[in-house]
Amino acid sequence: MGLQEICDSAGGVWCDSTGDEDFMIVPLAFHVSLLLNPHQSGGNEQRWCYHNADSAKRAFDHYKETGKMRFWKKDHTADISIACGNLAFNAGVRQVAGQELYEVDWNVDELANEYPYVNVFDRMFAR
Repeated sequence: MGLQEICDSAGGVWCDSTGDEDFMIVPLAFHVSLLLNPHQSGGNEQRWCYHNADSAKRAFDHYKETGKMRFWKKDHTADISIACGNLAFNAGVRQVAGQELYEVDWNVDELANEYPYVNVFDRMFAR
């Protein structure tokens, strides 16, 4: 099964490849996931969450240029969330300054304003 077929069967809204890596954007209830090497069985090698598809595509473009993933609000594989602007936190840790693991070079609060959250349910029930 090819990437486009996997994307279509999983309800993905976008897919592309770079080198030997495949990427797919899948909408969730209030945001989207960018998946690395999605499998037809539903698995993937890595999953990052973004505010919407535009911010995920921006991250993919940056990754193609630099090999580094940016602009995410959660890296599920590493179980790290970005909060309080640019601070990275482990899951289960109180998200307050002083408890962070490290800082990132983007501000998740600014991204939330620039790329509003997606609400799939609003679109489903809109008239």
